Amino acid sequence: MNAQYRISMRIRTPGRVSHHRGFKDEIRYSRSVSRHTGHVVGERRVIDRRGVRYSKKLVGTVTGEVLRDDVERLDEHRDHGDARR
Repeated sequence: MNAQYRISMRIRTPGRVSHHRGFKDEIRYSRSVSRHTGHVVGERRVIDRRGVRYSKKLVGTVTGEVLRDDVERLDEHRDHGDARR
């Protein structure tokens, strides 16, 4: 059995009305099948707009092995796939 899920949380700056500009932090936890290995992996992604930082960590759920652990400045980060700039 393969359970897949995604939990997302956005933290808004108090007092801001704008839908897009008010978000300062985004955190996402998910579990899905890796396209590269075919195994189930857990993902933690954090976008910190106040600290101008992007981090992504992929962990194999069976072995606990860290497959990827990236931390970079948000202005240097480029998405992959359809979200590329």
